[in-house]
Amino acid sequence: MIRPRFLSRKLHARAICSSHRESLCKEHVGGRTLRKGLTLLEILLASVILAGALAALAQQNSTGVQAALRSQLETEAAVHCQSILNRLLVEGMPSREVIEQKLPQHDRWRWSARRIDSQFEGLSLLTVTVFQEGATRKISAFSLSRLVETDRQEPR
Repeated sequence: MIRPRFLSRKLHARAICSSHRESLCKEHVGGRTLRKGLTLLEILLASVILAGALAALAQQNSTGVQAALRSQLETEAAVHCQSILNRLLVEGMPSREVIEQKLPQHDRWRWSARRIDSQFEGLSLLTVTVFQEGATRKISAFSLSRLVETDRQEPR
């Protein structure tokens, strides 16, 4: 049986590589180099790609956690704001501005209310703002405004 020349070289190179027990076995076959294992450059490149992918995933995770926390605080502020506004409407509205009162049973939350005359006769605009302060700035804030009758009585 006659074998083509390039096939006999390749088979000869495999026979040489399998007979040696070295970690890297190089033999030139048709201008190419046969070897076993990975080079240091390939390992370094794979490590850089893996580190970049992990950094991108960590950034996305951090952004997701921050968005979830911000959403939770905004929802909590909206609920507190609605309850304060309802309480003021039931108990009576202040004639003056209420500034930064603590919410009962919530030490970190504060609320303010302001009543101003509107352009409509017999109606005032009542605005309630609820916010939570951190060490240096307001963390979360929410405001609700409602037109209410001007002749409502003051709280007792």
